[in-house]
Amino acid sequence: MAVAVAPRMTRPGGRIVNISSIAAFTGGSRAGSTAYAAAKAGVLGLTYGLARELSPQGITVNAIAPGFIANTGFTGEWSEERVRGIIAETPVGRGCHVNDMVAATLYLSSPEASFVTGEVLNVNGGGFLDIEGLNCVDQMRSCPFLRCRRPSLIVRSSRTILIIGVGPVTYSRG
Repeated sequence: MAVAVAPRMTRPGGRIVNISSIAAFTGGSRAGSTAYAAAKAGVLGLTYGLARELSPQGITVNAIAPGFIANTGFTGEWSEERVRGIIAETPVGRGCHVNDMVAATLYLSSPEASFVTGEVLNVNGGGFLDIEGLNCVDQMRSCPFLRCRRPSLIVRSSRTILIIGVGPVTYSRG
């Protein structure tokens, strides 16, 4: 659909917001969700590719990856036990509401987001936090690209490394 409408979009100012899922990062929450997770991961690849192609023309392309959305046609039939389990693992202590998704979509569609492209906005209440590198001070010190003396917190995801620490941080690719 995005590929079909892109030629007819306003330049600059066009906006494409794709809907992915937390499953794109987690592989799904249970057996049998492989196809769903793979399809939602494909949406992220499409988002990145279209952002690379269309951003020079003033069209931004982003994705939203929601977690559990309460009371929808997809989740409405789930047992109370399953829903309680998911909410118990969500740091904000509730499921996503449709209004949360609307707010994220409105932002990414707005003029205020004109410099945001190729991004995935995780709307999941902290249900997916990629903090694999949180306690990796020794790994970070051995990384050939990063140097930081006395880091207090390191959070790494596949696209970003955030270091909150004391002392200088240097980054080099050589």
